[in-house]
Amino acid sequence: MDWLHTLNAQFGLAASSMCSDGFAQDLQSSFISKTAAFGELATTISVSLSDGKICPREAENIISAARKSQRSSQKIIAATKRALMESS
Repeated sequence: MDWLHTLNAQFGLAASSMCSDGFAQDLQSSFISKTAAFGELATTISVSLSDGKICPREAENIISAARKSQRSSQKIIAATKRALMESS
């Protein structure tokens, strides 16, 4: 979990441990995936902007990383809905 705290600190975020039961584990896993995807997106954007301009390849990389981050958000939504259904 130290690696996650370090990654989050780079972006001004924080993480905490959660119980690892069923839906909570799914939600936690989705969150970790989202954190990694967002970190990849942030890195891709930073590297692409390092020379002050964006070439077509860099634009494709940014779009790809943004889509991956978006899919990670959808996984969080799905996991949250499953957790709600299991908690009812």
